[in-house]
Amino acid sequence: MKIRQGFVSNSSTTSFCIYGVVTNVEDLFYGFVNLLKTGVITQNDMENIFEGITDFEKYDNDANNFSASSVEELLSKLDCDFMAVYHSYNDTDQFFIGRPPQSLKDDETGKQFKEKANKTVRRIFNKSLKCEWIEDTVESWYSINNIWKFIINSL
Repeated sequence: MKIRQGFVSNSSTTSFCIYGVVTNVEDLFYGFVNLLKTGVITQNDMENIFEGITDFEKYDNDANNFSASSVEELLSKLDCDFMAVYHSYNDTDQFFIGRPPQSLKDDETGKQFKEKANKTVRRIFNKSLKCEWIEDTVESWYSINNIWKFIINSL
């Protein structure tokens, strides 16, 4: 029996595994506002991601227009090996953000891997959210492309 390890995909779904959190769009938006206030990202970074929004102190429904690739672009500024997967289910928009197992460094222990993920989540959301292993399947060609892009960039 062959056991497939890694991502399993076809034209409409992809399974993924990360050590991270599930968040809604509004909390993620305010997480990025927190990063803006602490100087980790710039006003220009935010304006490039959230087109047409200039008042980042107030959540706007237009913030729903940002994508997993936009989230990953901002996460890349944190040097954290995180990936983002967008998922919409029953009219609920969610982002899965975290570290995939492929980002484990050769000289890094499992404990260090988890500590780095938890530290990054605290840094983004300015509160303690507990990371956990998340395995799910998304039904979106766009999400599949983001996952494969991450894998290729990790090689």
